[in-house]
Amino acid sequence: MTDPIIILDDLKARNLAESYQLKLTGTLGILLKAKQKGIIPSIAEILLLLEGHQFRISDSLKENVLRLGGEL
Repeated sequence: MTDPIIILDDLKARNLAESYQLKLTGTLGILLKAKQKGIIPSIAEILLLLEGHQFRISDSLKENVLRLGGEL
């Protein structure tokens, strides 16, 4: 059995989880892993949909995840 991973995007929640040394990832980490495993064809397309629903992401973070996913 693997260690559980908590999915959190909220900074305060992430900081609290880290203070308890819990393993965590965020939405972008899930998207990147899905792209790497061939589950989704494009991170950029999903990010556009998320941004249309008020998902906030900095330009630099967006650029970084797209680069890591081979889309830049």
